[in-house]
Amino acid sequence: MISIKILLKYSLLLTSILLILPNSIREVPFAFLGLLSIIIYFKEKLYKIKDIYIFSFFLVCSVSLIYTSNLKEGFSKIEGLLPVLYLSVSYLVFLRQNIISKQLVKKWIILFNTSNLVFIVIFFVYCYFKITDFSYNNLRTILDTIPLIKIHPIYFSFIGILTILINYKFQSLFKYYYLFIAVGFFEVYLSGVRATFLSFPLLLLLFVLLMKKSKLFKLKFLLITSIFLFSVSLLNKDLIKRFNEIKAPQTFERVNIHNSTSIRYAIWTCAYEQMKTSNKLFGEGIGDVRDMLSTCYKTNYPELEKYYNTHNHYFYIYLTVGLIGLSAFFISLLNIVFISKTKDKQFLYLALFFFLYTFLFENVLERKYGILLFYFTIMFTFNLFLREEDKISE
Repeated sequence: MISIKILLKYSLLLTSILLILPNSIREVPFAFLGLLSIIIYFKEKLYKIKDIYIFSFFLVCSVSLIYTSNLKEGFSKIEGLLPVLYLSVSYLVFLRQNIISKQLVKKWIILFNTSNLVFIVIFFVYCYFKITDFSYNNLRTILDTIPLIKIHPIYFSFIGILTILINYKFQSLFKYYYLFIAVGFFEVYLSGVRATFLSFPLLLLLFVLLMKKSKLFKLKFLLITSIFLFSVSLLNKDLIKRFNEIKAPQTFERVNIHNSTSIRYAIWTCAYEQMKTSNKLFGEGIGDVRDMLSTCYKTNYPELEKYYNTHNHYFYIYLTVGLIGLSAFFISLLNIVFISKTKDKQFLYLALFFFLYTFLFENVLERKYGILLFYFTIMFTFNLFLREEDKISE
């Protein structure tokens, strides 16, 4: 009979191919990993009182159901946050059990890289039959329309960044790691996400500083990469147009539904106004933010014909569960870092920096795709997996 820990390993491996899993079952490997972890967590009595810190954000959000008005929306949001709970249990189980091996990490990365290539092939085949004008804008927006495996550009840019970092950090396991680093750069470029592009200079600088190479190599790498990325960006008229929207005065004068920066400015204005009147300590409850923002849009920005979230995750947490919720969120993240047993936390910090930066522009944790990517990355990819890297380098 297959042991529960063997099933745990297979579940972990399946999480690597989330990019090509159909949307309807994308969460299944993660949920199964969480379910098995919960069984082991209680069966082997791995729980400790201090575990309350890692669960604090989920618990605070759950408690907010007591004072939220829209319970239906509230329970829907809590259901969406379940990966935060079960991935936290998985992290604690793997942290306290010797389950991950060097070979398991290698297989995970091979499957992850392969899924990237498969997705790109599917993407271009779909484009060939679907569109006639192969402009940059058409290519990037079609990502969110691919049948079964569609993905929002922001999450595709996350995949690209992770592909770059993973293949560089674990290069000792692969001969052709640089090819997949190139794939990662291509994915980031194809996504066209301005938030990711704007983070790239600082992310690239931090990445170079973490390199265990000579100063001359670092300088050459930084110079060549910067020139290449700058040149490619200048040749892309669609990309330049999207960035020019940011500095155009008319962007902020009135809402233009064809200008994402203009829409975002209106959203932030409404969110900020709601923050001034909301309960500073406890927020308004996890089920009421949508109604609050919708009312504000109808009153002040009728041009916004549909609901938009705050497009700033810190705004959203504050409106939902106030300063207590924001504190719980950061306490849970700090706990993940502090209890980590890996010696090399540099890439964990780099990944955290990138995600926390993108939270300024996107409600990453309002969608399960974002939750799965964020928490798996900081708990497993650049945390538990690096314990094996430590052993390799010793």
